[in-house]
Amino acid sequence: MRIPVLCYHSQIIAGNDYRHNGHRALAHDLEYIQQQGLRVVPLTWVAEWQRGERSDTDLQHAVAISFDDGMSSDFRAVNHPEYGELAGFLPILEAFQQNHGQQQAQLHATAFVIASDRARRDIDQACHNAIGWDDNSDWEQAAKHPLLSLENHSWDHNHETCNESPGYPQGNFHSIHNFDLCELEIRRSSEYLHQRYQISPRLFAYPYGHTNPYLSEEYLPKHGPKMGLEAAFTTAGTYVEQGQSRWLLPRFVHGFHWRSEEEFQQLLQAA
Repeated sequence: MRIPVLCYHSQIIAGNDYRHNGHRALAHDLEYIQQQGLRVVPLTWVAEWQRGERSDTDLQHAVAISFDDGMSSDFRAVNHPEYGELAGFLPILEAFQQNHGQQQAQLHATAFVIASDRARRDIDQACHNAIGWDDNSDWEQAAKHPLLSLENHSWDHNHETCNESPGYPQGNFHSIHNFDLCELEIRRSSEYLHQRYQISPRLFAYPYGHTNPYLSEEYLPKHGPKMGLEAAFTTAGTYVEQGQSRWLLPRFVHGFHWRSEEEFQQLLQAA
């Protein structure tokens, strides 16, 4: 068995077509998944199956869905100054459930969130023309929603626009390569989410998909379980299979690994 894990970004909008608009793509892809007789299941199920704690039957014909960064457009409808109103990822899931709830009983998505308010604000200002989708006002309700879970996407993404943790190279996650830096980025995020929203993260997604041997072979295997983490996801662009490291599970990213409806169909067929 090979399980495709899909990743969408709600805030990266460059048009109203499938390739450049994750909202359009997500709505289409969910319907295609339904048409093909596939099931959307929680990402935690994939992690459990991958390490032998869930049966093949539970993951038969399964797909998992994730969102990155924790912007407002993950959780509610928003208005884009150039491309108009966008449905929002969670409302798209809700509409899909209304239409196909009986066939999609396990429908669920995982939102990997950047914990730092300041980091999301800096990223919004520098990368999204200060569109204002950086607030976390929806997180408390989203964390309680049956179709969604919030998980750890680091403290500040070590993003090049952020300056909360100066003194080491920013703009990539490869440079998070020792205990102190990992604690700042990963443990601090999990603890904040727990204290602020009563969320206990079980999954981690590497910012940019970047990892290194210290992260995946030492820090997370040794310290991840102590803070409740069970698996970590890259953006390697292949399928989750048993036998892989649970700290290096791959995802496919919309707009990068697939850009069209035809490429999405091929991705699912190859699984």
